[in-house]
Amino acid sequence: MLVIEGKREKSIRLERFIRMELLNSNLLVIDAVGERKFLDPGWMNIWYADVNQSTEELILAFKANYEKTFSKFEWIALYLNAPESDLEIIKELDRLYPQNFIVTIQSNKNLTNYFV
Repeated sequence: MLVIEGKREKSIRLERFIRMELLNSNLLVIDAVGERKFLDPGWMNIWYADVNQSTEELILAFKANYEKTFSKFEWIALYLNAPESDLEIIKELDRLYPQNFIVTIQSNKNLTNYFV
């Protein structure tokens, strides 16, 4: 699982990673931030989640919609402002499902990305 962490500009880092490094169109972005900050959202598959959901509620929605909506994608990007403490909860998705996951984490650190 790829983690993109920082205070701001995570959407730009996510979009650049998808477009320039992955080169994969079999990807779904689950947008739980709702700020619509992607530079060119027209080329992406985006599923807009309720921005008032907690990480746990988002994961429950993911599990409920998995077969119908998410199972056909190779990559799933969870664009959310989850705190670092929610990373363990999100790692469970990575263990349970065959897709590759990218997640954005809100922190006061400089923008960075790493694999877990």
